[in-house]
Amino acid sequence: MSTDLIYEVALEDYKGDTITTDSTDDVQFTLNPVPPGRVNAMLTNGVTKLRMGIASNSTTSAPLYINALGTFTLTVTEIPSSPGEVVANPGTSKEFKVS
Repeated sequence: MSTDLIYEVALEDYKGDTITTDSTDDVQFTLNPVPPGRVNAMLTNGVTKLRMGIASNSTTSAPLYINALGTFTLTVTEIPSSPGEVVANPGTSKEFKVS
């Protein structure tokens, strides 16, 4: 069993504007079971590239997959392309259910 997750994530500044000048960083997705501690839930394809400040997929590209039913959140973390680069704070989604 695997459930496709289609997403779009924007890297934004403190004003809410998409940062389009850095398109070489990656973003990593981390699956957070709700409540914490569910060990059999896994996320595949957890890293993707920012392009003009946006990381997204569609049904024609490699989506994220969750291999278990349940309630989850996703945390997205910027991975800088150069050591010492300033990075954005991680962000976490609202809870969602895979059923």
